[in-house]
Amino acid sequence: MLAENPVSLTNEQQFTRLASDAARDAADSARIMAHSLQRIVLHSGSQTQFFRLALVGAIATPELRISEEAGRAGLTLQVNGVGVEYGERFNSGLFERALTTRALTLRLGAMASDSTGTIRWVGVIEKKFSDTVAVNDIDRLEQTTGHFARGVLPERFLWERLLEPVIVIGASGIAIYLFFTIRS
Repeated sequence: MLAENPVSLTNEQQFTRLASDAARDAADSARIMAHSLQRIVLHSGSQTQFFRLALVGAIATPELRISEEAGRAGLTLQVNGVGVEYGERFNSGLFERALTTRALTLRLGAMASDSTGTIRWVGVIEKKFSDTVAVNDIDRLEQTTGHFARGVLPERFLWERLLEPVIVIGASGIAIYLFFTIRS
């Protein structure tokens, strides 16, 4: 999905959506209906714990038990990786604000086992999201408690930083020159 949103969700909010979608896909892929699921095991990694509410909330029912211990029956979930990448800067016009593409990726490992402990399904669900954001908004988009929700923005080259001001100053100088030469 590629879209330009005037008010984009933060990286953390987008990752939370991706985690919920991945948990639903894991339950569907394991052919476990949410109403028959009795236990979710969440690994103790910091990324998995960060997304705990999103993972559990996506497939939770009142009788569902949450655990951090491996057991016989249930769906085991672990966030294996998250990443943020920003593309090259670009402008839609000469005096327009700088934009970049933002790509978020979340990988969720899942394993479903039955009451006898037999593993019925193992898989990795990868969810991606991409949109276009203003470079000036990146600090706001990265405000989060998780270090993984930050990306590295490519540096602007020296000639890119100097080109626009030189064009503006040159055009202004030419306009002033023409104003006074035509006037006289």
